[in-house]
Amino acid sequence: MRFPRVDRVAPHLHPAAPGVKAQKLVGLRMRFETNVAAGGSHTCARRSTGRLYCWGYDQWGQVGDGEPLANRAAPTEVEGHTTTWTQVDVGNSHSCARINARRISCWGNDGAGLLGNGEPDQNQAAPVEIEA
Repeated sequence: MRFPRVDRVAPHLHPAAPGVKAQKLVGLRMRFETNVAAGGSHTCARRSTGRLYCWGYDQWGQVGDGEPLANRAAPTEVEGHTTTWTQVDVGNSHSCARINARRISCWGNDGAGLLGNGEPDQNQAAPVEIEA
């Protein structure tokens, strides 16, 4: 399964969009050497070790630590697959990450079936693997 590039799906969210400037994450004591994705009110980042962290607003469980409604001001490790995450991307109120070439998990707001787990409107506070 191929996924479209974010700059083609949502060009206004692409890092190279005009007027968008990178911001330094002040106060974080972790280094995220690889993939970082920012949504409407939360951010997720993957370390080179394969561990995945999210932080920010968590009304629908989009931080992925199993505790919905627990906003996080600092990176919090996402539940499950602790060292095997290979890629992460986020929407406004949900997150999805690739475990390997054939496995993807999503969590957060499932309005209109955003998570792809076959159960629309069932928000998830921890990753749920998508059957493809």
